[in-house]
Amino acid sequence: MRSSLSHFLLSLLGQSKAQRNPGPPRAEDSSETQNAGRLLAAARLGNPWSQFDLGLCYAKGQGVPQDLDEAVNWFRKAAEQGNSRAQFTLGFCYQHGYGIEQDSEEAVNWFRKAAKQGDPDAQSNLGYCYFHGEGVQQDFVKAAQWNEYAEHGGLSAKFRKSAEQGDARAQFYRVFPARLPDFVRAA
Repeated sequence: MRSSLSHFLLSLLGQSKAQRNPGPPRAEDSSETQNAGRLLAAARLGNPWSQFDLGLCYAKGQGVPQDLDEAVNWFRKAAEQGNSRAQFTLGFCYQHGYGIEQDSEEAVNWFRKAAKQGDPDAQSNLGYCYFHGEGVQQDFVKAAQWNEYAEHGGLSAKFRKSAEQGDARAQFYRVFPARLPDFVRAA
């Protein structure tokens, strides 16, 4: 399981220098530690992007000892502040049981929050959950709808482009997001 999380996190940020060039500690390792220290300072001040990035550092063991529990802790702090990447990543951790007990319903909860903000990865994973009935009642229509949004660059990107092209309905949804189609609100 842990190797899958490492693969996922590496795909988010790219492979670290230490993983590309294994060997004795170098000055670069000190740089990673300093970077993690700066992230920690900003994360403690409540910056959600620093909290998310610090979570990635703990998950990968980059500049800090690898600790999936601590990674999930920082992902949660950022997710609770509305950071869609942290919401998606926390959902992924719940879906696969990385650093936290596996809970499909909680995974869907976090995917839904990120998906409604237009995160295409969360939209795709939410579609997957609906298709397979993981954490939600199986619903092929919702699965197809969420996957379509993910395929087209995300819900917000689709509405933004339509609104910019003069689509009155898309302009209305951008101004009044609470009036999004029922399947989006209920997803």
